[in-house]
Amino acid sequence: MTMDEQKTVTGVVVCMNRIDYASMKRDDGIGCLTAMYDTAKVGKMYMSSIRKRQDWGLWLEILAKCKVAYGVKEPLAYYRVRPGSISNKKLALVKHNINVYRTILKYPTVKAYLFFCFVFIPSYLLKKFRVKLNSL
Repeated sequence: MTMDEQKTVTGVVVCMNRIDYASMKRDDGIGCLTAMYDTAKVGKMYMSSIRKRQDWGLWLEILAKCKVAYGVKEPLAYYRVRPGSISNKKLALVKHNINVYRTILKYPTVKAYLFFCFVFIPSYLLKKFRVKLNSL
């Protein structure tokens, strides 16, 4: 669930039923707040030392090993949304998203930019459009 700074519930984050490695490259569909993985199956994994988006990088590395993650439909935590927070400034995250493609996925720079422009952005815009349609 999301809430504002006054602790008023403002929404519910609906996770995907299932996300695979290919989908994760287009959209960070796993929230860090409540994620779990089985260390007996995947091994102990750690977040990268990159500056931002390291959680997304971790999920990519885990999904490269286990192939699929599943979502739990019940709300497990509250996530505070604040104006001006880093996660609210999507444009500022562009370089960090591209950095994930370069450092975690080992894409050459040109491929990282092309993937971001022609795969990530259309997927992100489509998701926003679907959310808008559902709220009408």
